[in-house]
Amino acid sequence: MKENKVVPIFGAYFNGNFGDDLMAYLFAECLETKGYIPLLWGGPNYEINGKIWKSVKCVDTFLENAKCVVFGGGMVFCDSFFPEYWNSMEKIIDVCENKDIPIILVSVGSDGDFKNINPVAKRLIRSPVMKAVSLRLKSDLAFVQENTHNTEISCYQDIILTSSKIKERLSKEKVLFCITVSKWEKILMHFLILLMKRKKIKVNSISQFIDKTPNASSYYKVRNNHLENKGVDSLIEAVKESDIVIARGLHVGMFGIASGATFISYKGTYKTSSFLKEVNLDNNYIQSCSLFFKPFLFLKLYQVIKRNLTEKKITHSLSQLDAENHYHFLFRQLGKIFDKQKI
Repeated sequence: MKENKVVPIFGAYFNGNFGDDLMAYLFAECLETKGYIPLLWGGPNYEINGKIWKSVKCVDTFLENAKCVVFGGGMVFCDSFFPEYWNSMEKIIDVCENKDIPIILVSVGSDGDFKNINPVAKRLIRSPVMKAVSLRLKSDLAFVQENTHNTEISCYQDIILTSSKIKERLSKEKVLFCITVSKWEKILMHFLILLMKRKKIKVNSISQFIDKTPNASSYYKVRNNHLENKGVDSLIEAVKESDIVIARGLHVGMFGIASGATFISYKGTYKTSSFLKEVNLDNNYIQSCSLFFKPFLFLKLYQVIKRNLTEKKITHSLSQLDAENHYHFLFRQLGKIFDKQKI
């Protein structure tokens, strides 16, 4: 009898967010190369690298005959504004605990601190079926170690760093904005872009979310140079064609680094700040501030852009090889769970 090698992969794969959907692709692809059959929760409903992965949104179907569940990448030990995510997670934990189905978490973490953590996340971290977790931030280690029991814990750099090969930039003259802005900031952005264009810098913009989703509407659009986001592939192409990526979302900028671009974070989250500090790029993190100081914030942004345009080499402590350890971690855990006989 053939072994059931279906591996359900749970994540926030439902709202057209670049980072989450790219992680869904990375996990699905790596599992398939090892002979497993990936099954995504929700899942992208568009092609990534020419492939569409099977996905479901019914817990019973998702966990039918499951030998384990993989929570694949992203913020887990946190809170967020997506009730659907937490409701689905709780239902999956219920079934896993009732049926003693092990849960493996890979390349997950917090939002840089643990001041706000969803009750479902608290339940997950203390669940007896959470058997192994690989983290992406060193700052998360202590909290996870203190709150878990009989759980294997490792920490490597974020799995998104495995998503691209370095493309050498011979010069720096293309800047991509992927940020949300207020009405006041739009005015300031207009002057900032005029300054950049006078320096012969080509400026484009793109949303972190698919354009047809509500979340895309708050992203800044450079007049006549806004690129359409139809899905993961379109943002990958935009980033690879840029020398500097100015983003709010961690994974847009992290993909930029993986492809050889420079990442500047504007109004990034705590996790973005934590990540940049850990890899010695905290000078590229620009914090939010009060309305009165907004003009000075944009002046700082311009100065950081100018500095990075003149720097020929990016200095950081990132390692794509280290990030690949998340895959090795995953396969070790699956090897313990699945029958190793050939099918």
